[in-house]
Amino acid sequence: LRRAWGGIPSPRGPPLGVAYRRRPCFEDAAQLRRRCERSHRRLRATVLGLATGLVAMVFLAGAFALRHQTAPVRLETEVGHFRASEQAQPVGLRYRHVARKIEELAALQADPDFERLPQEQQDYVRDRLEELRAFEEFERRVNELTDPRDVAQEGQLHQLHEAVEQLAAFPGRRPEWDETEAGRRWQLWRTDTAALLAAVRQTREGYQRVLEEGVRVLLRKDEANLPSRARAVLDRCRQLPHPVQDRDRLIPGSRRLTYAGVFRFPTVAETVRRWDEEVRKKLELAAQLAS
Repeated sequence: LRRAWGGIPSPRGPPLGVAYRRRPCFEDAAQLRRRCERSHRRLRATVLGLATGLVAMVFLAGAFALRHQTAPVRLETEVGHFRASEQAQPVGLRYRHVARKIEELAALQADPDFERLPQEQQDYVRDRLEELRAFEEFERRVNELTDPRDVAQEGQLHQLHEAVEQLAAFPGRRPEWDETEAGRRWQLWRTDTAALLAAVRQTREGYQRVLEEGVRVLLRKDEANLPSRARAVLDRCRQLPHPVQDRDRLIPGSRRLTYAGVFRFPTVAETVRRWDEEVRKKLELAAQLAS
């Protein structure tokens, strides 16, 4: 209450001395409020951090457990897909893109969870990987072989025949390989090499025989029955393959090699040349004189 002193009205505003005493109380109260607010914020942040950390730990623990639980399932599924994709293909096509398949199987085997797969799937991956690596080497060696059509020396032909036959006993070779491109080529060249060897030997030996028989007939030209003996040798020569007339005839046992390739061999060509130039013409003259 404001009272007048001696008729002088009271001044407006708070009583003298009261504001001075009240201001520190207000300032203390404001500071206390600010400290409380800061404390509340720090407490909320701490609680939120702890809750977040706890959630993260629970999540990581669950993810770790889930990974260890699902990793074998994932790997088992991958192995199953690989196996199913191969089984859906014809046998010959299962050996295409061998390098890529070897890489896929090697990655499956190198997976940390591979040992946790069922034993049957582990065996499949190991066996298939081993087989494809063996086939890759077989295919490489087949690709290194020379086509028998391009061989014109008996020494080279014998080497090719030996190399082809060695592949018949190739370690790990399986019957299914015969249905692949490399397997079919190997079988074809194996057949052609054997047929060409036989044709070269038989043709060379056949001309060598008539050459020697003709020489004996000519050496004994003064003996009886020279004409018939000469015609007998000439008749046996007509049963042999002819360098010109039989040039395009297939050799026995082959579906693509002809006698043109046989007469390219120097040993055969030389024997035929000697027969033509040294014996045949003389025998024909002997036969003509007799007639």
